[in-house]
Amino acid sequence: MKSKLIAGILISLSIATVFFEIIEDPSGNITRSFIVPLLTFLYFFKNKGKTSYFFFFLLFFSIAESLVWMENYDNFKIGTLNVSFYHFYIGNLSSITAYIFLILEILKSYSFKSVIDKFPVHIMILFVLDIYTIYLVSETAFRSPNFVYNVDKIIEVIYNGVVMFLLTVALMGYINRDSKKAMNLLLGSLCLVFSEILQVATFYVSENNTLLGVSYIILLIFAFTFLYVQSDMSYSRRTHYESVPFLKNIE
Repeated sequence: MKSKLIAGILISLSIATVFFEIIEDPSGNITRSFIVPLLTFLYFFKNKGKTSYFFFFLLFFSIAESLVWMENYDNFKIGTLNVSFYHFYIGNLSSITAYIFLILEILKSYSFKSVIDKFPVHIMILFVLDIYTIYLVSETAFRSPNFVYNVDKIIEVIYNGVVMFLLTVALMGYINRDSKKAMNLLLGSLCLVFSEILQVATFYVSENNTLLGVSYIILLIFAFTFLYVQSDMSYSRRTHYESVPFLKNIE
């Protein structure tokens, strides 16, 4: 009953956030800041306090998302520093940490080295695309006057690198273990990556583009939907094992 109530609140908050984004009301940042923390609580509640890499992904992403409301008060000061300082550094570092835990969650299901050995050309192409995307997105961000210090640029490059590595790891996981869980992880990672790209466009290219903002929020909601759904799944056996009795429990 409690789970259904929390799920209902999450759906309401998601709809409200999209609505506020469409009408360009800053209240959307406030409603959005509750979504991932509440989802984290739901996961923790359903799993009776058990922790995992996925839980820590949700926890650190919750920290980053709980700071989203600060976008409404960029010029407000806490102590001697503007709110934007805390939003950028704490938010980005928390998100990087969250993505690292999600990468670890995916990697625990397969051997990274064995996949590289099986598909060396595919992985090489993926890494080349990763590097190009990191360069392209970072270069777009650096055109903004917000990046004054070198440490800001380093954080941005690391952030983009971790996000693209997440997509690579998720794709490799799906290639290695073609299952519903791996598919949901891949779809969730894809939505996260594209939402991050749209966020860069929203922050540093076209700040007042409603379509970009709405698309970003929708992709983020879909990302966490796919990722949360996979948390209740396990890696099922592959189809070609089903007719072989002694291999039924291999995965």
